[in-house]
Order: sequence, then structure tokens, then C-alpha cells
Amino acid sequence: MTSFARIALAGVAAVTISAASLHAQDDKADEMTIPKSMDDFVNWHVDNAKFGDWTETGVTKDMWVGIPAGLAYTSTMSITLSDDRTRILRNYMMATDDGRVISTGSGFTYWDEATKSPMATNAGFDMGKPYHGTSTLVGINSDTAVWEYTEHSQGKTSVYRDTEQAVNPTMLRNSVKKKGADGKPWVSEHTRVNHLKAHGLDAMIGGWSMEMPDGSMVRTGTSWAVGEQAIVSRSGKSAADGTRVGEGMSILFWDPSAMRIATIYFAPNGGVYPGIVASVKKEGDKLTMVTLYGGNNTTEMSMSAVFTQVIDVDSMTNTFSDVTLNGAAHTFEWSDAPMTYKRMERRRRPDGDRAR
Repeated sequence: MTSFARIALAGVAAVTISAASLHAQDDKADEMTIPKSMDDFVNWHVDNAKFGDWTETGVTKDMWVGIPAGLAYTSTMSITLSDDRTRILRNYMMATDDGRVISTGSGFTYWDEATKSPMATNAGFDMGKPYHGTSTLVGINSDTAVWEYTEHSQGKTSVYRDTEQAVNPTMLRNSVKKKGADGKPWVSEHTRVNHLKAHGLDAMIGGWSMEMPDGSMVRTGTSWAVGEQAIVSRSGKSAADGTRVGEGMSILFWDPSAMRIATIYFAPNGGVYPGIVASVKKEGDKLTMVTLYGGNNTTEMSMSAVFTQVIDVDSMTNTFSDVTLNGAAHTFEWSDAPMTYKRMERRRRPDGDRAR
């Protein structure tokens, strides 16, 4: 299998594309250039947001020597940079829904001084049998790279034309065709892994409200941000007469340096409280998330707390525990009892559709 399809996309899904668009992709090769250095090629990957974790689903077809056709699969893959920045590392696994491994492998792209161009090598196992291959870069343009890949599998050698495109920061598209063969190429599309969605945190999205005993109202609006890579919650409190008396904001995101979900809360008094998500549990429609917060208000007073959120379709219950002030156990008015919000209905337009 091609270096990119094996290591970066780890499989092929049958996607119909027009003959005109395929011909246009082939024509692009004539307009492409070779990077002048490995640094240039690394920068090209950065500019096209290719580093990261990716996933794809599809059905195998009759193209690769070691992979039978007709198997539904999910593939996961990672593209990273070596510590010395001289190699682009890739690894992948393609498996069936019941966990049977169809294909797995790893490899890297490096700078070849003999050809003054990037080359790639990879190896792995298809249905438990080994394969290996090398790729020569034909050229790149602003978002597309074309490779020629030679694979050795089960005593057979095959040559492929592999076109990879960075469609946008959250999608990679790869089309591959056996050199000299008739028929359409195969196209696979990988989407960037959304760790927040993978943990079920899309259940938080929407508007929430809670009426206080004194008639005041607390409302929170939670929405996606930065291409659905972060969740922003903005809260505000209004007095019974409608006067706005406070507001705050939190941002929830995946921290790739620590490989965990992190958050930061900005309080209305100027306090800033970073936190880490200690656990997320999804049971049916119920989501339970436990976050450990710790920070300072506008003075040098430190505060910390365990914050537990339970979201169940139309309700969100927030509970604080283990609250400390300057390192000692403490109880605030807002921390002594659970707070339950109700999901707010979106307003409907005159045509009956929900307003955004």
C-alpha cells in the first residue's frame, strides 16, 4: 500500500469522484515542485495542519495484495515529528468493529541526499503477514503531494500512484491507483480526531438556565469554537429586576502536550482558575465529568475545588466538593449544595425552524 495510505491514512474507502477532478489531480503533478530541504517539507506539513491524530471508516477493496476486499473497518493513525525534526513519523492500525486487526504498520519520511528530495519507507502486517515499501516524492503544490510507491508483499511487487491532499485543517484526502491499471482510483478521507467529541462532551452544547431562590437567574451558553476543537461556556447572572450582576467564562480543550482534557475559568472578579479533567464517564444519555480546579483570585488568595458536572439530556447538575481557600478546607455559599440547570429551548422562527 502507498506510504501515505498505509501510514497516514491506513486504508481506502470507496468514494465516488468525477473523472474531471481526477484528471485535474493528475495534471497537478506537472505543476509541482520538490521541497528544497527537509525543513521546507516539515513547514509544508505544518502549514497544511497534517500533524496530529486522524480517523477514518470504510470498506476494503481489491487493491492491496495482503488485504481482502469487503471488510468494514475503522482506521486510526498519527502523524508526528521526530525530536530532531529530521523525520516525519507515521503509524496506523486498521481494524474491524469486533477488534480484528486488518492492517497495522509504521514508518517515516526523511531527506535523501542522493536525490535531494524527501523519501519514505514503511513496513507492517496485512492480515498478519508482512509487507514493506518505499515512496519517492513526485512533487508538491500548496496543499497536495504526489508519491510513487513500490510495495513488496507476499512475493509480489506492485507500484502505485498516490495523491494526498490536505483539504482543510480537519480533513485529509488520499487517492491511490495501481500504476498502469484501468479503473478509478480509490479515495479515502480522514478526519482529525476530536477528543472532546470522543469523550461525549458535545452533550454540553446549548443553553442552560437556573432560577435562584431570590428570583435571580443564572444562564449559561455553551458552544463550539476553533473548528470544534474547543468548547466555550459563557455564564451571566441577572437580578430579579433584570439587572446584570455578574458573568464568567470557561474554555474546555484538548491539551496535546499532556494528552488530556484541560480547562480554564475566568471569574467575574478577575480570578483565573486553570483545571484538568480527571475523568469523563458516559452511560447512555448521562455524562459525568469531574474537573480539578486550582487558581487565584485578584489577590494572592488561592482556591481549589473538585467540580462535578452531570448532564442528562435536559438537566445539568454542578456540584463542588473538597473546596479550599489558601490551602485550608472552606465552604462558600455557592459550594454547599448542588446547582441544577435546565436546558433552554431554542427560539423558533416564524417558519417553525429553530433559530440559531
